[in-house]
Amino acid sequence: MEIKKLRIAAVAAVACCLALGGATASLALGEDAKIASAATVVEHFEERAPGMLIPGNSVYIAIDDQGTGDGYLGTGNYYVYYFDNSSNAWSKAATEVNGYDFSFDGHSATVYETIVPDNPNGDNWETAIVVCNSYAGWPERASWRQTVDVVPSTETDNCIQVRIATSSDNKRLFYTNQIEAYNRLAHWGSTLKWWGNGSVCHEDGNTPFDELSAAWNESIASFETFGQDVKSFMSNATIDFPANDNFRSLITQYDYLCKTKYNGISVPGKELDNFARR
Repeated sequence: MEIKKLRIAAVAAVACCLALGGATASLALGEDAKIASAATVVEHFEERAPGMLIPGNSVYIAIDDQGTGDGYLGTGNYYVYYFDNSSNAWSKAATEVNGYDFSFDGHSATVYETIVPDNPNGDNWETAIVVCNSYAGWPERASWRQTVDVVPSTETDNCIQVRIATSSDNKRLFYTNQIEAYNRLAHWGSTLKWWGNGSVCHEDGNTPFDELSAAWNESIASFETFGQDVKSFMSNATIDFPANDNFRSLITQYDYLCKTKYNGISVPGKELDNFARR
């Protein structure tokens, strides 16, 4: 079994939206704000496991950056074709996760993501195929390069890693692996203007609310592109989650901004949507 390596670049979480730090900021809230915050009931996203055959989940495709020759899947638009004994469906075209640090077989890889389509039967899918096509009118124009049938090594595998190799019928081989939701979310956080590099937040805590609100709305739009498994993880993870410091810092900042400081009460009339349902 090959060694697959996943690294997330360290991101210094920007805490400059915090006028006061930690417990001090909490104590500075008015009693009405604290009572209202405690009384708020949040309907979290339903917890669910990752898995590339589960409709609604995120599925990832890792393409070797050094791929060439007949065994290489090629460049173009990547799709995942799903099927079982009675149904089939196409995913939407996968989009590149810019800057995601991922490697397998000793090579760096570019990661793409899309959503597992619904199964008309209401069940999980049995099998998938990764397809590369360069036609804008896909799938009407049927010319493509593809993998062999993909069956994940474990139920929770959600990443299909395409190898520089072919099977006897010239279809590309693959490995499967799991991209953990907390790593994906930590990378997402590094692109946000209220937490990652280039944050709009001011060190003195006096961030213009219109700038913060605009950055927040951008993060809502990008969050909506995730599968239900990733959304659920963000929704249900606790602050003491131990696996990734960047992710823990991200949700700490998120909770402070939309649940404590800008909840419409602490700063009257200014509210940020709790889009992750935390």
